[in-house]
Amino acid sequence: MTAPNDIVTVRDMCVPANTKATITATPSDPSQDAELFLMASDPAQSSTWVQPRAFAAAKAGGQGPGKAESFTYTATAGGCYGVVLVNRAGSGSYTLTLAKS
Repeated sequence: MTAPNDIVTVRDMCVPANTKATITATPSDPSQDAELFLMASDPAQSSTWVQPRAFAAAKAGGQGPGKAESFTYTATAGGCYGVVLVNRAGSGSYTLTLAKS
């Protein structure tokens, strides 16, 4: 169960360069409103290791309560990216899925 504005989860997504990845967050309850962020960094620059959501490489939000949120991102470099799921409203659980091609 989650409360409004809770960070529900942070996950790593590790992919080779040029991998197309689609991340989807599906709510269990119609009151929930998800927001997704994909965070990228440069391992050689410590100033990129922690960033605000405004600097996300990809994001999804705006479908409204009860709707799945999704984005597709093609990795410009191989490595690990951070996936952040935020619960903007409502309570319940989410199913987070990754499809790669």
